[in-house]
Amino acid sequence: MTTFSLIVLAAGSDDALDRTIGSIDGALSDGLLDCIVLVPGDSTLELPALTGLSLRERGADLATDLRAAVADLGGQTLAVLSAGQCLEPGAFQALAALRAADPAPALILPQDVTLDFGALLGALPCAPETVFADRDLFLSAGPWWPDAEGAAFRRALPAILDAGTPCACAKQPLVCADTPAALATDSLPLLRRLFPELALTAADAAILAGVLDGGDALAARNLTQNMRSPRLNIALAQALEAQGRAEDSHALFGGVNWTRGPVRIVHTSSGKVRAPLFTVLIATFNAAADLPATLRSIEAQRRDDVECIVLDGGSRDETLEIVKQWPHVVTQCFSQRDDGLYDALNKGLTVARGTLIGIVGAGDCYLPGGLEAVAQAHYRENTDVYGGSTLELRNDGTLFKRHDEPWGLNAFVSGGPVGHNAMFATRAAYDAVGLFGRTYPMAEDTRWMHRAIRAGRSFTYVPEPVTMFPLTGMSNSNPEVVWQEAHGLIRQNFPGLDLGREDALALLFAARAWKPAETARPVIEKHDHLPLNISMAAALAAQGVPLDELLDIFGGIKWDELIPLYLRNGSRFIDAKPPDAPLVSIVLPSYKVGQYLGHTLFTILGQDFENIEVIVVDDGGPDHTLAVARAFAALDGRVRIHSQANAGLAGARMAGLKLARGEYVWFIDSDDHLREHALGRIANVLQSEAPDAYFINYAFIDEHGTIRNDRHAPPEIAGMVWRPRQAEEIYGRIAGWSAQTWRFIIRREVIEANGLSFPVGYYYEDHHFALSLVSVIDTIYVDPAVSYYYLQRSDSIMAERSPRVFEFLHIRRLCLDFLEQSGFRTQMPAIALSYIVPQMFIHHLIDDELKPKFLAEMMADMSEAEARHLCRFGGSAEFDLLRDHLPEALERLAQMPGCRRYVDILRRRSGVNVPSAAVGETLHPLSRTLRAHQVIGLWAPEDGTQLPGAPASFAWSDGRDVFVRLDLRGFTRPVFHINVRNILPGQVLVCETKRFIATYPCIDAELSKQHSFVFPIDASEPDAVVHVRSVSTSNMQGRDLGFIVESIDVFDEDLSRHLPAPPPKSHAPVLVTGKDSRTQGLHVDVRVRHDNRPYAVVGERSDVNGTFVFERGAGQIRVGSGSSIGGGCLLICTQPGGITVGDNTMLSWDVVVMDSNAHSLDLTMRENDADDWRIGVVQGRMGAFKSWHDVTSAPVTIGSGVWIGFGSLIMKGVTIGDGAVVASHSVVTKDVPPYAVAGGNPAKILSRRDEILAAKEARDAARFPPQRIPEVIIDRNRK
Repeated sequence: MTTFSLIVLAAGSDDALDRTIGSIDGALSDGLLDCIVLVPGDSTLELPALTGLSLRERGADLATDLRAAVADLGGQTLAVLSAGQCLEPGAFQALAALRAADPAPALILPQDVTLDFGALLGALPCAPETVFADRDLFLSAGPWWPDAEGAAFRRALPAILDAGTPCACAKQPLVCADTPAALATDSLPLLRRLFPELALTAADAAILAGVLDGGDALAARNLTQNMRSPRLNIALAQALEAQGRAEDSHALFGGVNWTRGPVRIVHTSSGKVRAPLFTVLIATFNAAADLPATLRSIEAQRRDDVECIVLDGGSRDETLEIVKQWPHVVTQCFSQRDDGLYDALNKGLTVARGTLIGIVGAGDCYLPGGLEAVAQAHYRENTDVYGGSTLELRNDGTLFKRHDEPWGLNAFVSGGPVGHNAMFATRAAYDAVGLFGRTYPMAEDTRWMHRAIRAGRSFTYVPEPVTMFPLTGMSNSNPEVVWQEAHGLIRQNFPGLDLGREDALALLFAARAWKPAETARPVIEKHDHLPLNISMAAALAAQGVPLDELLDIFGGIKWDELIPLYLRNGSRFIDAKPPDAPLVSIVLPSYKVGQYLGHTLFTILGQDFENIEVIVVDDGGPDHTLAVARAFAALDGRVRIHSQANAGLAGARMAGLKLARGEYVWFIDSDDHLREHALGRIANVLQSEAPDAYFINYAFIDEHGTIRNDRHAPPEIAGMVWRPRQAEEIYGRIAGWSAQTWRFIIRREVIEANGLSFPVGYYYEDHHFALSLVSVIDTIYVDPAVSYYYLQRSDSIMAERSPRVFEFLHIRRLCLDFLEQSGFRTQMPAIALSYIVPQMFIHHLIDDELKPKFLAEMMADMSEAEARHLCRFGGSAEFDLLRDHLPEALERLAQMPGCRRYVDILRRRSGVNVPSAAVGETLHPLSRTLRAHQVIGLWAPEDGTQLPGAPASFAWSDGRDVFVRLDLRGFTRPVFHINVRNILPGQVLVCETKRFIATYPCIDAELSKQHSFVFPIDASEPDAVVHVRSVSTSNMQGRDLGFIVESIDVFDEDLSRHLPAPPPKSHAPVLVTGKDSRTQGLHVDVRVRHDNRPYAVVGERSDVNGTFVFERGAGQIRVGSGSSIGGGCLLICTQPGGITVGDNTMLSWDVVVMDSNAHSLDLTMRENDADDWRIGVVQGRMGAFKSWHDVTSAPVTIGSGVWIGFGSLIMKGVTIGDGAVVASHSVVTKDVPPYAVAGGNPAKILSRRDEILAAKEARDAARFPPQRIPEVIIDRNRK
């Protein structure tokens, strides 16, 4: 019976073929061998007449010819030789001996040859013609034949190696042949055949060739990480090992050993398809009984975004056969001996392609909807790690929900926060934290979670049940190993301690509530170790241990409050000493704020800027405030604690001030928060501008963390340094009712030099302090960006509606006395009015039943000067409040000295608006001299430009009466002027003051006729009231109308005849366009502060498109005549100097002109810019919160006759001279001379036309030739 077959590839040499046949003629004669010789079609070769030897013509497709030849041969084991290659003596005897083995090898290799995946990349271990293969294997994996580099055999190797084909080595040489060379650099087509699942490029092939040619193995790291292919990893590792470079392989794969054999690859996934959302890793070893349930549970998830990788450790049961039955579930499966569970999982992590990587064991099952719950959590939260709930299946068949723990430092003593089989970590998390360690046989997953917690990886808990875990694994059958590992984990989590097993397990049992919390006390007291205290306190708090018991165990320190700060700063500041001269001393007056103080301290101490000291003033509260403060003082040496008997908020602030050593002092409420990165930006301004004070901008935050940004610094004063005493508008906006003490960062010497203090023992002490402070500081910076979050608590002082609001009357008196003594009552009347009758305070903080009493006490405390001030500057807000809750007060007020002249105003009917004086109040629209609160009794001004005969702007009287409150201070001979019009027949006007009355009949009822009335005002008193009333009224459209007022003024002397008529007041256009210009494609965007003026001015005959942006409401963009600005152009103006474009100039499409850096180059200044911008957009005030401090800006001038190519960028401060040209896509950062050509990034001068400029200068000089100016002598003595 024929046992072996040979196929010989012959060319044209009889001698070569004769040598080959001569080496096999004995086997042919004995019937052991049959042989077919394939020859070219034009060959004249002849064969000897030997049994089993035949000649066949070779066609164009050698592979087809070989398959046909094998079909006609009778041997079970065969090889393909080239003519001239000879079998060694005794070869067939050696082959027969190997064939007799059980089972027979499918592949017989030469002596001492090992075939592994390294052959896919490196040199083949033997020539293809020296390999004898089972005919079925030859046909299924091959065929192959002798060729250059063994390419045909290499193409067959993936199938041979993936299947784990049984191989054997002969005891002696079989065929004499040369071994092919290693894979060449230019073998990309062959590489793609060997790794068809990968999208390899020529660059990849060059990298592999360079590494295998002795280059740095780490050069292939990015390639292997991008491809995530087990076949490639194994091939490269084994090829490196074959070169004696095992250490290089170890370094390349991060310690993962891919070199072990034997290897079987059951399934491979394509790297050419989109990456899945999930990767599920299943490590198996002889898991045939349990694996189907796991695969079935994955299938039941009904998802097409799951990659399932089975990591087999060389199972000897039916595990791999089962995997073959689930190709629709198992994406990849390879079997390779490993060093245990975590070695296998590390291999899986290096090839996983999913975003979320989960790990289950054979027998673990995902519950219906489990992966969907994790997916939704990922889309919603986008954290690093997700942990779902686990159901534990006990041996008796009952199910229990695993008791999960919080994700945090508590886990350092309590173990795994969640079950490992319900945990999904992102690819990025594994890359950052690293692979599993190899120390613990069962607990490396828990160890990885601890490492992730220490690294600050974020976590989301998924409360839905995700997995079912049968309690039959190794960890449940080896309790002694479990306790050893628990001890080891806890020791490793606290490397500074020598924790014995008994101590470690005592901590564990208390942390898990398996024993009372008190169990941990001896260990805590024995070691007194800060990191251990934090973790243990967190674990006990998570178990619901009562606060009192917790504080008792830890000696009155609430360590768990430190967790966020400890994760942020670690132990960097434990041994730090408070700086002797910090930039800022932060004083935290603290009373009953144990619930809030920890977060406040975290937001302060976690800032990037570190040159601070924090003084916590414990004001004798009954709660655990001091316990929280002591914890932070232990962790951060910049924190000092001062404890005292309760002295109230003012007393606590003053106590902290005495201890402060900083250049600046900031009193922060101990329940509020600092915004992240805010302190660095604030410090930058303090150091660069050195203001006396810094005015903080803030937002509200509630107890659920919801932020409300409905307060902001006025844009017209934000981002600048001011001298607040110079104007009521500035003073009032800074020292007004929103000027809480925590809004000021104050130079300490200002406080000490001026003896500033807080009224002790009263609520609302901020008011007096703010008024006093702003009156003595020279400069203050107003911050536009939010730096502070004010917590709105349901139990806070400001939210409390109780009789304690009467304490404000004392503060009110202090404020009014201060305003009087400083002269600010008359200088800043609106501010004084807000304290004379604090109507907003009364409305919002005093219950209706208490308002009469409060108002009565307020009126009883009111001085004559204050009453007169109320009449002069008050309005409906104040008068209606008295009318509604204490009506007799108005009558008493009218009888007070100096107030009788206001009696008719005070008695005006409810519903008629009397304007109050306001901070920043403007002139009345119909007056050049009177403010809005001075004119009473007019309806809103109307536009008369479309009404025949009407004035451009006018207002009807509201009924018969119009009052004008006059401030006569500084006048010598005041004269009252009023211009009216009338349409009511028989109308009569009466004008009356204290010592003057006159009647003016308006006989003509014509709208077009103006009536002017002028009369003097008695200036013997500082104030006066002018009463203008009409005899007749008419009801029109529901309004009671008397007469029309065109203008109303008071002048010193009769100036009206010398002054031009006031121009009609109207809304100025944003864009002014010259004759024959086209601006339909131009959008003008004015942000933050929109003044009533033109922002963009375009000359004649110009075509302007694009967008002009005024980010700060400042400056103007001017475009000359005959110019063109193309579509998509963006001109951004941020400074008063503006942007100028000359005549006959062209800006092509998409040119950007930017007159500032837009953001500070200092990270601390710009860190919150993006969020500030978002806040402004959300609030409908785009840019209002952005800080422009430290942002460089300068005017941009583009001359006449300039041509700027498309896509160019012109930067701040640049001047482009007349006639210059800027090439497309240039970035111009420096001036361009006239008539020059510039281009590039950054733009450089490419050519100059100085002769044009010289000729122009010559023409200009010729227009007015220089002449000698005669000397002039003045004789001062001549008369």
